[in-house]
Amino acid sequence: MTVIQKVYATLVFLLLLLVGLTFSLIVTESDTDKQVKATEEVTQSHYPGINIGTEVIEDPNYHMAIHRPVFEDEPLTEQILTYVNQKQEEFLEEVKQNQPYLEERQWQANFYLTFDIYQVNETLYSFVFNAESYVAGANGRQSSKVFMVDLQKNATISAQTLFEESTEMYDDVHQQLKKAFESSPDYQDMFFEEALLEWKQETDLSNLYVTEDALMFTFDKYEVTAGAAGSPEIALPLSDFHTFLKEDWRARLNIEIENDISTGDTTSGAPDEEQTDIDDHDDEENSQETKVVALTFDDGPHPENTLKALQLLEKYDMTATFFMLGSRIDFYPDLVQEVFKRGHEIGNHTWNHKQLTKISDAAIQEEVNRVDQALLNINGQASTVFRPPYGSTNTRVEQYVDVPTVLWTIDTLDWKTKDPDAILAEVKENLKPGAIILMHDIHATTIEALELVLPYLEERGYTSVEVSKVLRIHDKKS
Repeated sequence: MTVIQKVYATLVFLLLLLVGLTFSLIVTESDTDKQVKATEEVTQSHYPGINIGTEVIEDPNYHMAIHRPVFEDEPLTEQILTYVNQKQEEFLEEVKQNQPYLEERQWQANFYLTFDIYQVNETLYSFVFNAESYVAGANGRQSSKVFMVDLQKNATISAQTLFEESTEMYDDVHQQLKKAFESSPDYQDMFFEEALLEWKQETDLSNLYVTEDALMFTFDKYEVTAGAAGSPEIALPLSDFHTFLKEDWRARLNIEIENDISTGDTTSGAPDEEQTDIDDHDDEENSQETKVVALTFDDGPHPENTLKALQLLEKYDMTATFFMLGSRIDFYPDLVQEVFKRGHEIGNHTWNHKQLTKISDAAIQEEVNRVDQALLNINGQASTVFRPPYGSTNTRVEQYVDVPTVLWTIDTLDWKTKDPDAILAEVKENLKPGAIILMHDIHATTIEALELVLPYLEERGYTSVEVSKVLRIHDKKS
């Protein structure tokens, strides 16, 4: 082979190699486009030594939203991760088995893993995970898992750690649970007495956790009640079981002997005397109505991004509406109070961001009412507007909502693009008087976009007001 032939052969080889790499990149990029996975975010909470990890995965066939605690102690975090990964794998296996069905129906399966935290004292916490998946069945799957964590020893603890177990204790627990189910207006008609007896014979009390003054028992859906009851929870006075507590734990829990535990009022909606007098704002709204929009932020509050949003809004003298998740309100009560004090509107975005049209009536009420009760406790005022997760609502959902339901007219797609320029472009393309702009203050890139959006609105002569004010202007025009 001549030198020229060798050169040509080498060039041909390199060309084929380049084509192959290009094709590989195209395929890889195509595959990447099929699944959009948000990088997990870890944010601080107001609980010392406990942060929040959030991961959202979007795929043509499924949506996953996972929330979990992250501890300073790595082995403790790994214990939680083992459970999280197990539930995630179970869901993905079910999706795999139902792939043909999902593709045929063009249906997106959903998986939500959320948790509630209960601080017992400075070093003892209870974490209650709720896993819900909706794949092919109409009712979906629900399960719960309890972790009690002793930060003093950086270890999880069990009922066996706390109590001197005995037949007498199990009998007492069973009798009190039976009495509670039979007297509960929520569960009495759906309670299976034989199922509770079977639970007593088999349980290791792994569904038990403690709060400041109660022993809580959480049951899986269908475990001891009909499916319509969802995943029932029963509270028993902790003081009733003080004789079964180990001596060291009796001291750590500082047990006070009482006959009952108190429960808070979970009435939804703001008190009548705190309702806004619409007539007082007519003149102001009439002067602004041609150039007002409503900036709205979902899924917060976020300890860093929400504060930055507040600072930017103050700089441009604009007001926004924050549709908050109860699970995050619980972590950042001071931040919720700060949003309220600065004159911004706070909306209800449910407790755990569940798709309300796919859960029971009782579960809908809990998702909505818990948020309003938390806001009442913090600010003395419940939510004034409501936004259902994913914009998914119907007449069944609406019967449990006492304030206006608000969707949006401009979806900035900030959760998807995470590109400040692209977010601004969506606003520019769709902006008009009375627009309701959807953003998410959990993303740092959204705050970067807000730095572009606010001066753009100002330049065009627009201002942002509470979304309820935009609704009133629209109603007057109608």
